[in-house]
This record gives sequence, C-alpha cells and structure tokens, in this order.
Amino acid sequence: MANQDTSVIIETEIDTPGGWEFGVRITPGSAEASTLTLRMSWADFEHWSGGATPPSVVARAVVELAMERKSAGARLGDFDAAMLRRWFPDADETLILRLRRSA
Repeated sequence: MANQDTSVIIETEIDTPGGWEFGVRITPGSAEASTLTLRMSWADFEHWSGGATPPSVVARAVVELAMERKSAGARLGDFDAAMLRRWFPDADETLILRLRRSA
C-alpha cells in the first residue's frame, strides 16, 4: 500500500474503447494534492484481477504501487497502467497478490 500518510482517491472512471481512464487525486501527507490520469486496458485489468475486482480498485492498486516504488522526490504524471511492468519487473505478481488478499 502507499505510505499511510498518502491518500489515493479515484475521482472519475470513464469507459474508453480499450478499457478505462481514471481521474486520480493523490494527497501525500500534509503536502498539496495532485491529480493525474491513469489509463488501463481491459487486458491489463483481466490479467491483474481476473475480472473479480472492480476496475477502480485495480486502478487504485496500480497508483499505490507506483507511489511506493517511485524514486524519492519523483512525481507521478499521467500514465498507462501497463507502464508499471516496465518500471518494476515484479509489478504483475505484486498486483495480483495484493488484489487477491484484498478480495
């Protein structure tokens, strides 16, 4: 999970031809909130959750993992969920395990 002082909130969920687009608000502790857009394909959603978890829950887990693993001082901008596996080689396994535990 993201730092306990960090809040990740999915504010919007929009269906797109290939999946979803989420508006995400991130509030790290006492710092000013930031927003980003996360795109997630149906294929990634199915791979990570098997369709057993709502897309917004998977999206939140993606952002939380990115927040946990990003370099200190780095700020997340808009991104596609598939980038997670390029940034972190164990992202698929980590997300699958987390989503199973939270189900």
